Amino acid sequence: WCGGNEFNPYSYGNAASMGILERNLAIFDPTRCFLRTSPDAGSMHSYPDFDPVWYKGFELIPYVAETGVHCITDPANIKQVVSPSELVDLGGMYNKDFVLEHPEFVEHFAEYNPSRVPRMLSRASHIDNMAKPALETIAEATQIGAGEFYQVMSEGIQSNYPITTGLMPWVYKRPWPVVAAINLVDGMGQPSATYYFLKRTYEPTHVLLDIKRLLWAPGEVFPISVNVLNGVDQPGFKGVVQVKILDDSFKEVWQASKKINVPEGTSVIKEEIGIYSIPQAYKEKYFFAVVSLTDESGKMISHAEYWPRTIHLMEDDAYYQKFVSEPVDWPTLTNGPWLKPAVAKHKTSVELKDVKLIKVNGDKGRLHIVVTNKGKLPSFMTHLDIEGVPRSFYANDNYFWLAQGETKSIEIDFELRGEQVANSMKLVLKSWNAKTHSRTVKLIN
Repeated sequence: WCGGNEFNPYSYGNAASMGILERNLAIFDPTRCFLRTSPDAGSMHSYPDFDPVWYKGFELIPYVAETGVHCITDPANIKQVVSPSELVDLGGMYNKDFVLEHPEFVEHFAEYNPSRVPRMLSRASHIDNMAKPALETIAEATQIGAGEFYQVMSEGIQSNYPITTGLMPWVYKRPWPVVAAINLVDGMGQPSATYYFLKRTYEPTHVLLDIKRLLWAPGEVFPISVNVLNGVDQPGFKGVVQVKILDDSFKEVWQASKKINVPEGTSVIKEEIGIYSIPQAYKEKYFFAVVSLTDESGKMISHAEYWPRTIHLMEDDAYYQKFVSEPVDWPTLTNGPWLKPAVAKHKTSVELKDVKLIKVNGDKGRLHIVVTNKGKLPSFMTHLDIEGVPRSFYANDNYFWLAQGETKSIEIDFELRGEQVANSMKLVLKSWNAKTHSRTVKLIN
């Protein structure tokens, strides 16, 4: 927990108390062990509302003790604890009268305080229209917005090894059902999309784009830098890093690659690949940066994707100079551009190639699924869900980019809830730019 020398503007009193406790134990009872939870050189405990690339500016911090952003939790689980009549007008959750009209929702909202809680709706407003969102829309948009934040934050902090050697993303799981919180797993054990974004940054060997910021102006030069994080006890190898830039129709507009030597064990390799010039006419649009790492034989080791965007605000010189020179509050995009509608225009074709119930024991079981992209474009935000039964499940990956022609094997561990044993459940495959598919999975022969 928050120890003696943690940097937290809200907990100086706590730090003083811990220091007094440590001193008194040393004087009066040195036989009792007192261990500091934070490094002697200090740590950071912060909840900023800025572009997550600013975490890279904390280059002298050895330990990030607590940080994260809010999101709405799983809609199916929310519906089990909040009356349907309250699951409306959620786009106004920070209005003064919201609490009067949504008492159950607010009761399940961790740290509901419009003046303190980071405005998760501003991040969601980059993903979809937040004017009058349905529960499913706002949950997905806040989770994806938070996922983008956690991914860039985690990669930036891990890239500062060996100066920064610790990160504690906040928070893994909530102990009771919540509708909104800083969380990766809700109170019923269901991981959010955010969880999977963060999970991928901790793969044993991880490639990443050292993105300079998420918001750009048309006509700017977009620098391409790549980092490779190799974990403890991992072998060294020769490989190739490649970066592709795709426009908002998934058309490739730039690419470059470079051979690298990854040393054995914990390391951070940094390579400059080149620059991409954003067209002057490319206004109010997203573009995609896809970075991959393969070994010499061409086997994929790691890949990561990003969706920076040009927005009208960055064309204003005063706003631009402020945004690039200091952390500022994340802007709300009332009129777009919105990521999901832009992606949905460009269709591909995904399918459930194979679904197998590996085991089932009472209310717990495991599924093996093979998903393939048979289309000519990437499948964006490909994800699996279980519907028709109260459930929680964990997949080895979810909410992922599936390249054209790519096949991916997924395993899901699930737990069912409810007074009666379910005979079957529905497995659903979704993508933002492909047709939804489902398969009924029989649980009892």
